[in-house]
Amino acid sequence: MRNILFLFYFLFSTSLFAQWATQNSGTSATLTNVFFPTGNVGYITKGNESLLKTTNGGSTWSTIASAGSSYEI
Repeated sequence: MRNILFLFYFLFSTSLFAQWATQNSGTSATLTNVFFPTGNVGYITKGNESLLKTTNGGSTWSTIASAGSSYEI
């Protein structure tokens, strides 16, 4: 019984904390909304300045729409 509890604890605790990784945003602007429909593709809004997209899990970002509108994702 003790081995089963240990195995359950190990599997649950490692999967619980393995989902997030800290990324440097590379900007001092306020990042207001974040949406990742998959593990690699994600969108982020930078205040009312721009809408950014990543296709590699947040390692690099490209601007897909710039200032002039308010973006909500």
